[in-house]
Amino acid sequence: MSETTPQEPIDAGGEADSALGLGVPGEVPELVVPEARPEPKRDRWAHRRVEPRGLALAWTLYLLAATIASFGPAAALGVLDPLSGRYAARVLLVLVATGVGLLWPMMRLCQERPARPGAFAVGQDLTVMIIPTQAVVWPLVFLAMWPLSVVAALGAVLFSWTVIFGGLLAFALGPGERGGEAGATGTGARVVWTGICAVVLFAGAILGSFAPGGEAGSSAERWRAMFSPLTAVLDIAGERYASGQAAQVMPEHWAGCGVALGVGLAIWLAVGAYHGGMGVSRGGQDGPGGVRDPIAGEADAGSAR
Repeated sequence: MSETTPQEPIDAGGEADSALGLGVPGEVPELVVPEARPEPKRDRWAHRRVEPRGLALAWTLYLLAATIASFGPAAALGVLDPLSGRYAARVLLVLVATGVGLLWPMMRLCQERPARPGAFAVGQDLTVMIIPTQAVVWPLVFLAMWPLSVVAALGAVLFSWTVIFGGLLAFALGPGERGGEAGATGTGARVVWTGICAVVLFAGAILGSFAPGGEAGSSAERWRAMFSPLTAVLDIAGERYASGQAAQVMPEHWAGCGVALGVGLAIWLAVGAYHGGMGVSRGGQDGPGGVRDPIAGEADAGSAR
């Protein structure tokens, strides 16, 4: 009879653990807890990436509302004759000038300061401010039955003052990332710059009303009217009964438009000197004209993460 050799018991569970690579047989594998992902960083520039489309929509809706408010009552009563049309057109022009000089700066100064230089951001705004404004002014040839020269002068006045307020807004926004905290970053600075725009818009009309010299309809009175876009559009579009025309452009009106445009260009030259050029010293991609675009750089960094 052959002698039987005792066999060791087979640890089936241990072999299975070894086969699965779970560590030493008989040991409880350690649970690996994945690290918590950091919360996504808030995009400070989300509202700026769609600009100036947001401003274009807001400004177009404002002009539409102003047109309805000006011409709507007379049209609803069925009395939209040339006289009431001219009155409604003057109301519309005042609303447009108020939007350019006050509402536009208020909207921009309520937002996050752009990373690009203020001149770059406002330069984009000028396109969507000027084109719809001119599209509202030129049809007044038919709605108010004004001569073409009067409508051209009204368009020139609003264009010149848009350039002026755009320069002030570019000053307020500062040189962007290049300037660090320069520009209207705090609530107090934003309020101050909004007040400056309001003063430029209304003080010219107030000072022009109290300026000495000049009779009604005189050259001095027309010059005073050009101190503000509010009084400028009203004086150009005023009734000229003596001339037998619904309205008439005087030499002082064209000269005032030229002076306003010259002041606006001077402000923009000062903005360029203040910003020290359009380059940005921090990271980003090259934007238009070789400008380093920190917004694009921040977007690429976020996608890489």
